[in-house]
Amino acid sequence: MEPRDQTFHDAIIDFLPDATFVIDRKGTVIAWNKAMESLTGVPAESMIGKGNYEYALPFYKVHKPMLANLIFMPEAEIEKRYDTVERIGDTLVVDIYIEDFRPGGVYFWAKA
Repeated sequence: MEPRDQTFHDAIIDFLPDATFVIDRKGTVIAWNKAMESLTGVPAESMIGKGNYEYALPFYKVHKPMLANLIFMPEAEIEKRYDTVERIGDTLVVDIYIEDFRPGGVYFWAKA
């Protein structure tokens, strides 16, 4: 991708209203937008380039696979980790409750 095109794509992701992060096939964070910064309190510059499930820490307090990691796994493996899974074409959609994210827990709707 041309550097100009990459900058344009980065700007689009950064200004999406939904909290969004992107990992490459190795699991390294390549995008962490402003809405994700606001949601997690973690600035992009401290998350970009991180691997080893580092992006799970703000949500779960432990390193663990998240939905973005599971898109290449069999459906049965995904269903073990999420109660509600819907596949729409190549997209996975889940509803999840994360008890420890904030006091009282938080329900998330996620797509990958």
